[in-house]
Amino acid sequence: MNRGIYKLVSGVSIIALAVTLIIIFTGDICQAGPFLITFFFCLAYAVRGYSLFKGLSFTISILAVVATALYYPYLFDEINGFERPH
Repeated sequence: MNRGIYKLVSGVSIIALAVTLIIIFTGDICQAGPFLITFFFCLAYAVRGYSLFKGLSFTISILAVVATALYYPYLFDEINGFERPH
């Protein structure tokens, strides 16, 4: 596959991390969620292009899903008809 797409996604990941850090340091951490999730998902895809880090893709994807669950828990209230205990 073209390595250019991995470099592009790496750049998007770095930009998302920079925006996340700026938002966190300005004291509005609640608004950093979408950028943090974008960072992790883009990073998980970007490392697939480098053989040394290819094995970390799944681990980084898990971090992205955990960040999603922590920022947006209401999306995980019901899965396949089973409700989360409250």
